[in-house]
Amino acid sequence: MMHETRTIVATPSLTGHSILSSLPTYDDIGVDDYIEWESKIDNIFAQRHMCERRKIKNASSVLQHLASTWWESLSSSDKPHTWNNMKSVN
Repeated sequence: MMHETRTIVATPSLTGHSILSSLPTYDDIGVDDYIEWESKIDNIFAQRHMCERRKIKNASSVLQHLASTWWESLSSSDKPHTWNNMKSVN
C-alpha cells in the first residue's frame, strides 16, 4: 500500500546532502501500488536535480514493512546504483 504525503522538503542529512522528506511511502508488494508509487517518485525526481546515489537514498528511505525488509535483504553488491536500475530490480 502506498501512503501519500503532500509537502516535499529537502532536509540536510548528517553528510550535508539533502534528503527529501515527505515523499510517498511504499510498503506493499502489490504491482498497481508499486507502479503508482514509482510514477510519483519519478515525477518528483524530474523536478529536482540530484545525483543517482541521492535518488537511491531518497527512494529507499521511504520503503516500509515488506518493501523495506526486501531492500535491507539485498547485499551491497546487489543493490542498484541508479534509480532506473532500482526500478528494474526484482
